[in-house]
Amino acid sequence: MRLTLAATTVPLAALAAALPVVERQFTSQDPAFTLSEDQLASFLVCPGATPDTVTNPILLVPGTGSTGEDSFGQGYSKLVPELGFQPCTTSPPNDMLGDIQENAEYVAYAINRLASAAGKPIKLLGWSQGNLATQWALTFYPSTRSNVDGFVSLAGDFAGVAVANIGLGAPAIIQQGSGSNFIAALKAGGGDKVWVPTTSIRSQTDEVVQPTSSSILPGAVNVRIQDYCPLKIVLHATQLHDGFVYGVAKQALLSPTGQADPALIEPICDGDAPGLTLADTLKTETATEDAVLAIVGNLLLTQFQEPPLQPFAAAALAASLA
Repeated sequence: MRLTLAATTVPLAALAAALPVVERQFTSQDPAFTLSEDQLASFLVCPGATPDTVTNPILLVPGTGSTGEDSFGQGYSKLVPELGFQPCTTSPPNDMLGDIQENAEYVAYAINRLASAAGKPIKLLGWSQGNLATQWALTFYPSTRSNVDGFVSLAGDFAGVAVANIGLGAPAIIQQGSGSNFIAALKAGGGDKVWVPTTSIRSQTDEVVQPTSSSILPGAVNVRIQDYCPLKIVLHATQLHDGFVYGVAKQALLSPTGQADPALIEPICDGDAPGLTLADTLKTETATEDAVLAIVGNLLLTQFQEPPLQPFAAAALAASLA
């Protein structure tokens, strides 16, 4: 998940002054990918199938310092087939620690390719930064929106996180600071609201996403676990195997509206998702610790300045500040 120094990013006012004022036409069509199709395709995996043969896929998008296998291999990749879905993951290079703008290209590409193969809109489920990259893709690659009919966010940080405001680290860490240009550009582009039916699940005891209000998206079904299970402690990675969280996600994924219905959420507060073994739970619960190890292991990615915004995002931010 994430780390930024407000002092090391370009001040928003200065950025606005340096860029041309444009109308918000940047949302009318997809910008060109900066990565090649071969690059984008090489990290899209559908176990037991191929991206071109799936008929009812769900795209699983991992968090910072993680891969699709790390985040979901012993959790949702085992659970969603019981709901009739074929799990596919996109795992951008460097464990999602690179520029989130590029991570979002992998997501946008995967959405459109899987929907094309299935001949219908698909479901999305993300954890941690995976939700932020997904929201960026939905915001700035508008072709993706008609190809998604349901998005479940586990521990999303749509408004950034305070712990990331230290101003150094891998690109994705700096960008997740609540004061980053990346977060400001996402908001400027309209990414501070839903584009598709969305269910966002958060925990008051999440040790990473603080403030937990960062998980809230206007227009989404926003579910705070402790509103249903007041004494339940759910940490950042616990959402990947928790039984209550899975119940909400299951309802959302199977709902004809693409969202969970708060009136139908059952306060089943004990246990893990049915079908997961103790070994699955223990492995999945280490996702946050594994992410920290990945961050430490990728120290060569450390920067002291936020990556520059891509032109379409910079234009969106400039327009919002004009």
